[in-house]
Amino acid sequence: MRHALVFAAAALLLAAPALAETQEQLLSQGPPKTTQPLPDPGHIPMIFGKDANVSGIEMHFGWLLLVCYFGFFAFLWAYTHFGYEKTKPVPERVTTHA
Repeated sequence: MRHALVFAAAALLLAAPALAETQEQLLSQGPPKTTQPLPDPGHIPMIFGKDANVSGIEMHFGWLLLVCYFGFFAFLWAYTHFGYEKTKPVPERVTTHA
């Protein structure tokens, strides 16, 4: 029953634009209009992207952190895969399989 409700909600969400009578209904939907203007982001300096001013040390430090981050997950896999983890086995009464 729960799966049917989730499926119905997802189908309604995807089919809602098709239920509009005119294209004007589709284009007029959205948040209400306000008189307050949007902020101008022109005063914020560009620190990412093609104009970023990154020195060699900052770049290499970033690569080091990236390697450490993904290396940690590789270490966890190797630690458990090759049997270095020394935990007690799960008692038979706790397992969920028959």
